Amino acid sequence: MRWISFAQTDSLSRSLLHLFPSSKGGFSAQPIHCSLELFGDRPEPAVVALDGMQLNQPDGVRLDEVFPRLKEGGNSLVGVAVNLETVSGKGDLSPSSCAIEIINRFGSVHFPMINDTLMSKRYPSIAVLTDRATLTSLIVVNQSQRYIELQLKGARSEKCHAEDIFEKLQSLSIAPSSVSEFSLSGQNNFTVEPFQSMYGDVLLSGQELVGDLSEGVGSFITYRDGTTKSISSVVPL
Repeated sequence: MRWISFAQTDSLSRSLLHLFPSSKGGFSAQPIHCSLELFGDRPEPAVVALDGMQLNQPDGVRLDEVFPRLKEGGNSLVGVAVNLETVSGKGDLSPSSCAIEIINRFGSVHFPMINDTLMSKRYPSIAVLTDRATLTSLIVVNQSQRYIELQLKGARSEKCHAEDIFEKLQSLSIAPSSVSEFSLSGQNNFTVEPFQSMYGDVLLSGQELVGDLSEGVGSFITYRDGTTKSISSVVPL
């Protein structure tokens, strides 16, 4: 089983990886093979095996302890992949899960990694919201060894009677073994009139991510505080 995600590591933030290996088969605790891959910070990915993991026993690590090169600085956003398998090869690990927790001085945000083994590669529909206090972005993780070309499309206005209810908003190109962030807070990304709330004007749009969503590619909607720029919420797609 494999999971992919992004994480954040810089002078103000650190990331923790939470691992929950479990099985449908009712197997008692047994050794688990766990390997972690770090990519997106350098041309060469780094792979580390974690020792001592047991089935049905939660575990966790700090990424900068597993990958000391993160303490040297560099890219703030990095890619992480987790591979889990039983030593005996028996047991269904599909109930397992993995999560990322990003911690900084403003608080922490906890979100699940994408299960790349079970995930259906359908084009995800996205509900995007932004206001004057929020910066919204799309983060795409590309663990594959080739460029990925995607298009972000937005729902047309109700007044439009075109057969295609979506129109292209952005063309996105993601390099191999990389993590890319694209702003969604621009006015051009929203085809629905703003509405009023206690926070002022709020923009809401239905969008769709179209393209080569092959194995090793994951996407996330990320909300940042407009003042501190710190991540406040993450929604895997």
